[in-house]
Amino acid sequence: MCLAKLFKVKSIESKWAFDENNKKVKLNLMKDVKVGDYLLVLSDIAVDKVPVRQAKSMRQII
Repeated sequence: MCLAKLFKVKSIESKWAFDENNKKVKLNLMKDVKVGDYLLVLSDIAVDKVPVRQAKSMRQII
């Protein structure tokens, strides 16, 4: 079973995004990712963008 994680982009270098803890995820499957975006991550690979409103409500639950 896979567990998806919510990831907020703090910086981007090439095909990698980094969060506030300097964890990185691959952006190979994503287009138009910007600093501040929230991503859904599986096995350190970003698979989808999450709207800000939805991401904030998800963070409250978690």
